[in-house]
Amino acid sequence: MEEKFIQGSSQLPLFIVLSISIAVAAFYYNRADIQIQERYATVANEMREQTQILIDEKKEAIILIALSLSNNATIHQALKSNDDSELQLNQFSKKLEKNTPLKNIWFQIIKNNGDSFYRSWTKKKGDKISLARLDIATMLKKSVIKSSISTGKFDMTFKTMVPIYDSETFLGIFEVIAKFNSIATKLENKGINSVFLVDQAYKKQLTKAFTKKFIQDYYVTNTNVKEQYLKLLQKNSIQDAIEFKNSYQIDKVNDLLMVYFALPDIKNKPMGHFFLFKSLQNIDVSDIYSARNKFFFYVLLLALIFMLFIRYIASIQAAQKIKSINEQLQDTVSIKDRELIEQGLFLQSVMDGVSNSVVVIDKDYNVKMMNKMAQTMTGYTLSDGGNHKCYKISHNIDAPCSSEHNACPHGNVFLTGKTSKVVHEHHIKGGQTQFVEITATPLFN
Repeated sequence: MEEKFIQGSSQLPLFIVLSISIAVAAFYYNRADIQIQERYATVANEMREQTQILIDEKKEAIILIALSLSNNATIHQALKSNDDSELQLNQFSKKLEKNTPLKNIWFQIIKNNGDSFYRSWTKKKGDKISLARLDIATMLKKSVIKSSISTGKFDMTFKTMVPIYDSETFLGIFEVIAKFNSIATKLENKGINSVFLVDQAYKKQLTKAFTKKFIQDYYVTNTNVKEQYLKLLQKNSIQDAIEFKNSYQIDKVNDLLMVYFALPDIKNKPMGHFFLFKSLQNIDVSDIYSARNKFFFYVLLLALIFMLFIRYIASIQAAQKIKSINEQLQDTVSIKDRELIEQGLFLQSVMDGVSNSVVVIDKDYNVKMMNKMAQTMTGYTLSDGGNHKCYKISHNIDAPCSSEHNACPHGNVFLTGKTSKVVHEHHIKGGQTQFVEITATPLFN
């Protein structure tokens, strides 16, 4: 009962420790999953920020080009003389494409009367472009720098218009037009693939769409888009994907993080829908897993140490209990030993008080007890040492009695379990012979 109590008292703390360890480990495991989701959210925001930064950088680059070329003397002279034969802006566009990240850059010059004077991508000129474009008509009335992103019949593009002045004379407008390809390329260099779409509301307007690619009535504007990402978008509803604009999606099949970036028009209505893709393998979450593994290790280590401590305490308590029980047993044994000794002495004194010879013999004929009269008759005492056989001390022979006239009473008692009486001839110590009457009585248990 004491042992069971000790085991039960040690098992309960162990159960509590294990339960707490499992609960803490489960909590931190879930916390690690939350941290991974937070990391994905952070990366998603970074992808949007990088896209916005690249858009802003390109706007600034286009403004700088427009400002620089608007002050070019060759352009001023061409407008004054109404002769564009010296202009080589198409060659300049090719140099930019070859030597800088600025790809797909076009230039246009509009005269102060609203007529198109020069286009780097075509020989067409002289048309009243101010009638087709409200932004140009507005700038002719108020000549200030304008930078925007808009969608026309060709594409969604960056547009920067800078007024051209010769001293105080307003000569016209210099316009730089650029596509989004360079942004897609820079994102790809950062490990981000992209699909740039123009809202389906512009489909009818895009009569001469540059890439000629549409998916679900959304125009694909970047020419360097990869087909695998187009197919990925085609499998699902683009409108549904747009609804995740403030979050992100995990494509476990393709191991991708998909992020949405919205590009509104000047009226803050949807115009551009940018879908950004990043491989999950390129998002470092190893520190989270490492921290979780370390935490698990330390939790298990602490639990193990605590369990060993509980076991150690339990073993000390058990040892103390055992020691206490042993001491009690030793005390009990000592008491019993003293009682047995006292009983033996008492029995011996009783036997010594008997005038007849009394001997106690076991089944092997060993003499276990003798009174004083038996010692006197045989001349032997148990203090002589060794095993004293009854036939040796009473008959001075080396084997039990077996003759008919000298039958062994002890053998009869052991055989029948009843008292046996015989008269024996004894050859005692010293060579003397005497006849004695023996009564052998069995002692049970």
